[in-house]
This record gives sequence, structure tokens and C-alpha cells, in this order.
Amino acid sequence: MFLAGIFVLMTLHWFLFPGVKEGFFDDPGAYDALRGRLRKELADYCRISGFVREQVNEMQKGMGGGSSDISQMYTAVYQCTDQLASTRPSCSSPNITGMRFIPCSVFMDLPDWTDEQEVIRNLRKIKDDLPERLRRESEWFKGSIKKLQEGLAAGANPAAGSNPVGVAPTADQIKSAAEGFSGQCSAEATEYLRRKALEDEAKSCSPGAPVTAGSEVARVNALLDNPSVKNSVSQCNGMMAQMLKLQSDLEKLKNGSLYDWQKDGPKKAYTKFEGGDRTQAFIFSLQQNQ
Repeated sequence: MFLAGIFVLMTLHWFLFPGVKEGFFDDPGAYDALRGRLRKELADYCRISGFVREQVNEMQKGMGGGSSDISQMYTAVYQCTDQLASTRPSCSSPNITGMRFIPCSVFMDLPDWTDEQEVIRNLRKIKDDLPERLRRESEWFKGSIKKLQEGLAAGANPAAGSNPVGVAPTADQIKSAAEGFSGQCSAEATEYLRRKALEDEAKSCSPGAPVTAGSEVARVNALLDNPSVKNSVSQCNGMMAQMLKLQSDLEKLKNGSLYDWQKDGPKKAYTKFEGGDRTQAFIFSLQQNQ
């Protein structure tokens, strides 16, 4: 009779509380563990992402433009329409699915547990294309950091031919500098690609099993375990020292203390830009802000 009573109670519990699935509510720590994992493993990726965007906006503001549209900027990277595309291996096959920028807040700021539907809504923002997304972005970060390093190296000797700082850029030079990071796909075209990608996905997918918080936690953990994601994360971790050095050097450049020639004379001694590529124009814009 005792065993029969337990069976009846378990049956009633199953009917009364059908939302308790896969033991997830019995183990709420699974969601908290995932939040901690995301914050830890994607920390360097997010710092470098913010740094690169900051330099792009600094460049455009310093040359008389406004801040870049983040969505357009990343669309150009994914579709390989920016001028650094030729340096990236992933651009042998540009993304044409309408993949869009996802801010790091999606990974870093998952809310505390309140209810299953809120957990699902937030975890669904982490897309299954994370491996491709991180691969393309990490390659872009690497190329951007390299261009900044080259520009700063050239600035050490402004009299050696191509003067990277000092002179007011022409309209063509400003355009060239901006195009290095700006997208060439209109907002309308980007939206069309996004809708088309959803339509193509709908043709080949089926509703499948109901989505639960537990299944979403498992899905995102599997994405983080993906070898491509791990490789991209490792690359970003390896770029941190370079990024920190660049941050320091760029701040010194603005303060007029990076190069010996800056320290020897009055600030803003150079007033004309004698030509160069977009990176040199960028370095010039930073120098003008000191």
C-alpha cells in the first residue's frame, strides 16, 4: 500500500505540474552555471569587440564623420564587403544569410532566474550560427589590430616618406579611410537578406520537440563546446596583450607622448596631411585630437 501511495502521488504531481521537465527545475544551478561559463569564456572576445568598434568610431569622428552604424559595420564583415576582407580566410565564402550583429550583452547579461519562458527568450537570442559568427569576427579583430599596429609603427618616423600624421586629409582620403570599416550593403538589402534566410530556414525545418529552458541550456552549452567556437575564443584570448598595448599607445598618441618627435616640439606642429592609406588617415585624426 505504501508503494501504491507513492505511485499515486507521483502521478498526480505529473498531471498537476506538467511544466516541470527534464529535471531542470530540480537543478536551477544549470542555468546559473551556463551564465558563469558565458561570462568567463567570452570575456576577452567581448573586450576586443568593444575595442575595435571604439577605434572605428574614433576614426570616423576624428575625420568629421559620425559614429558608425554597428549593424552595418558587422554586416560588411559577415558579407566580406569591407576593404579588409581580402586578409580574412573566411571570406573565401562570404555569408549571405543576413546574419546580423548580436551585442555582447546577450552573452554577458543574462537575467536571474524568474520563470522558464524568460530564460527561453533570452537564451534563444544566442543563435546557432555562433561558430561562424565568432570565426568571422575574430578574423576581423585580428586584421584590424594588425592595421593599427602598422599605422603606429609608421608614425614613429613621420619624415620618412608617407607622413601618417599631421595634415588635413582630402575628401577622397577621408572616404578611403572610412570605407575600410564601413559596410556597402544598404539597410534595405540587409533586411531582405534576413527575411530570405528565415524563409529558407522555414522551408527545411520542422517544429520538433517543445523548447524548454533545459533544452536551451543544453543547446548553448553545446555551442560553447563546438571546436570552432573554442578556436575563436582562444584566438581572442591571444589578442588581449596586443589590444592592451594598442590601448596604451593610442592614449599616448593622443597625449603627445608616444613618439620622440611629439615630445620635442609643441603639440599640433603639423597641420597638413601629405597622403597615405586609411590607417594613416586614422592615426592623423587621433593626433589632431590631442
